[in-house]
Parts: sequence; C-alpha cells; structure tokens
Amino acid sequence: MNSYRIFAIIPFTLFIASCSDLHLTHEKAEAKTHIEQVTQIQLDDEIHELLQQEMQAIQTGMMSLVPAIASGDWEKVADIGKNIEGSYLLKQKLTTPRPT
Repeated sequence: MNSYRIFAIIPFTLFIASCSDLHLTHEKAEAKTHIEQVTQIQLDDEIHELLQQEMQAIQTGMMSLVPAIASGDWEKVADIGKNIEGSYLLKQKLTTPRPT
C-alpha cells in the first residue's frame, strides 16, 4: 500500500512543478508586455539628443574600464568611474524642470 502512495505522490509532484513553471512563464510574458508598453515613451528632441550623448559617453567609459580591470589598475578604474559619473550630461544640462 505504501508503494502505491509513493507512485501517486511522484506524478502529483511533477504536475505541481509543471504548473509552477507555467505560472512563471505567464509572469514573464506579462512583464515583457509591460516593458514593451513602457519603452514607447516620447521624449522631446533636446532630451533625446542629450540622452544619446550621455549613453555614448557612458559606453566609452565602460569600454575603457575593461583593460584597466584586466590589468588590475584599480586607481585607473576609480578615475574612470569618477569621469563617467562626472560626464552625466542630463544632470549637467537639465538644471530646471521642463514644462510638460
């Protein structure tokens, strides 16, 4: 009788596990839909240009981090990090609130 219970528990456990996976897949699909909705934000041309410049500056700084980290030059890594933070164009250029 105990062996029948074990054989009944195993399929039940597998069924519950598969339901959990389906639930997680559904949550991922909902999150993806939400992200797609959020990415449709319209920026005015000035802010869009500043954002592009800032992302380019950050990317350039990040690319210069790779060899500094690989060589263990931690002082240079710290300097690059400070330069990246100091190059935040949006923070520098957008000092007053924009009218909506």
